[in-house]
Amino acid sequence: MRNHGPDFIGIGMQKSGTTFAYKALSAHPDILFPAHPARFPFLAEPVVDGVALNTLPKEVQFLHGPMKGIGWDRYLSIFADKTPGVAAGEISPAYAEASFDRISELRRRCPDIRLFAILRDPVDRDWSAIRMIAARQGRLDDPAALRKIARFEHVRVMGDYGAALRRWLSIFPREAFHFLTNDQLAVRPKELLGELCVHIGVEPARLPAPPAERVFEGPSLSCPADIFEDLAARHCETVRETQTLTSLDLSSWLVPDRRAGAA
Repeated sequence: MRNHGPDFIGIGMQKSGTTFAYKALSAHPDILFPAHPARFPFLAEPVVDGVALNTLPKEVQFLHGPMKGIGWDRYLSIFADKTPGVAAGEISPAYAEASFDRISELRRRCPDIRLFAILRDPVDRDWSAIRMIAARQGRLDDPAALRKIARFEHVRVMGDYGAALRRWLSIFPREAFHFLTNDQLAVRPKELLGELCVHIGVEPARLPAPPAERVFEGPSLSCPADIFEDLAARHCETVRETQTLTSLDLSSWLVPDRRAGAA
């Protein structure tokens, strides 16, 4: 379509519905996620204990992540063999952490690429990430462990939407982006995904009904009051800056007595 490389990239945010969007968009006949290791064996190279570090074909993790060493020629080759009228791309929450230099190089090589980000109330996002990490460690019932995980640098960085969006918007024009929220997507998935199809450049009417089931739903646990208060204080400015950068109405994320839920 527009680029020798990907036509679109979803840049996150983590724990905000990117896998749901991938599953829904994959069903569109004119949207392609071509990063299959069977076609591109070099995509299966980085493994730990026999498990590939990337979650193909949803994401290559090239702009940021374990595949960044494959080089631009190899990366662009993944998207090179495209049928006219088909949009090819990837969605990676890791790209919220992409560096200024990597984003700049993407702009140089794929100047017409379409970008989008799915955003979630950062307090809910952080709490979802905290629960996921705690569950993996078998420490969901350990309040001290939950408080410690809440202070992890990765949790903080992935919830700092402002820093991520400032980098991307300093390089790509605002019209290259489409922003939507996880809570809106939950209520109006067909409509919101249709708008995303228009942004990507494919016909929304050809999008099948989105999947009904939730993807990667975390363990159920209400957020303790002290952790919620810390996260709410951490993200007050995050929400205001994100609202300014995206022009979305995020006022519901600033309601002081809301509580990060179990979802």
